[in-house]
Amino acid sequence: FSKKPPSTMSNEKKAEELSPQDYLNKVKAAYDIKQSLETLFLRDEVDQEKSITVESLIPKKKNALYMKGCKNGKYKVVQNVDIVKILIEDCHDCVIHLHGKILTNVLEIWKCNNVTLHIDTEIFTLQADLCRNLNFHYTHKKYLGSIVQAGIYGLGVNFVDYPELSFASGYEVLKKEYPEINDKIDQFITRFVDGSLLTEAIVRLDNGFHSTERERTAFDEQKEKNDQGTEEALRKMLKLAGPALGLSEKDIYDKSKQGKEEKDEQLKKEQAANLKKHHGNKHLTNKEYEKAIKSYTEGIEIFESHLLYSNRCWVYMLLKDWEKALSDANKCIEIQSDFVKGHYRKGCILIELGRKEEAISALTEAHDLEPKDEEILATLNKAKAL
Repeated sequence: FSKKPPSTMSNEKKAEELSPQDYLNKVKAAYDIKQSLETLFLRDEVDQEKSITVESLIPKKKNALYMKGCKNGKYKVVQNVDIVKILIEDCHDCVIHLHGKILTNVLEIWKCNNVTLHIDTEIFTLQADLCRNLNFHYTHKKYLGSIVQAGIYGLGVNFVDYPELSFASGYEVLKKEYPEINDKIDQFITRFVDGSLLTEAIVRLDNGFHSTERERTAFDEQKEKNDQGTEEALRKMLKLAGPALGLSEKDIYDKSKQGKEEKDEQLKKEQAANLKKHHGNKHLTNKEYEKAIKSYTEGIEIFESHLLYSNRCWVYMLLKDWEKALSDANKCIEIQSDFVKGHYRKGCILIELGRKEEAISALTEAHDLEPKDEEILATLNKAKAL
């Protein structure tokens, strides 16, 4: 099942509920930690039983742990070990005990079968993709920040301290509630909300951020309340200033009503365009490039968004249609001048067109906006070397 009933426990400490600011703070910390990062690889090991201790790590460096292709193994990250991030890929029939601190609170696992994680440390985001038969055993429910899953066939989640909260999930379970889901691309997030476990489909907002329908609805309702308050305050202000401006009460009412109707109409257009963008993204994921272009174009015709132009630009880049890609990149930047990806893609396109100086200019702009991005810096250096 995907939704858990509210907990009936009284006087118990609830699992930590994370605010959007918590997400921002942890993401920032994860990004800052990337500097001077080393990776401890465990690759293609068979029938191993191993503990990751301080002596296992690369000295005087921040260490990530990357397990790939391991089979029939038993692993333990001991309590006094700090790992930046844990990556588990293509591992089979393994049991992994996690006691040490994960500095970014992030663990990613993908393309694995029959893997059990015993989690005795906080994991803010556990990302699981394209796996079969996963089991996550949490020592304490407070260690579950969120589980983000896509294409998981068979997922069990258990809590040692609150076994009654244990649940099963995965594609077959979720499909009963979401019959149209795609097991390759649709993502779901499980976390504690108001003290209860909740699993929800993830949607991408117009600004590129991920959210859920529940959160989007709550945001829209709050925004509507704020808009109503602002409108009422504006009408009171106009009422006081109306005589000096030569406006009657009817003029003030009509103008307020007209402004609200225009705002509502724009919101409807943005929502319709966002739906087209969502369709285009699915086509893009499936490499249906012409269909993706059609969906993005239909969205642009409804409401011009820098994200729609950016996405269509990327499809044109994949098709090596550089002139159309450049046109979309320029339009993207025109709408949102501080959109890093727009400047970066423009620079990449200009490299392909052999326009070196313009490419350097575009990539410099991207680098100024995002000075820590290594990919942008590498591409800028590439352009300078032409």
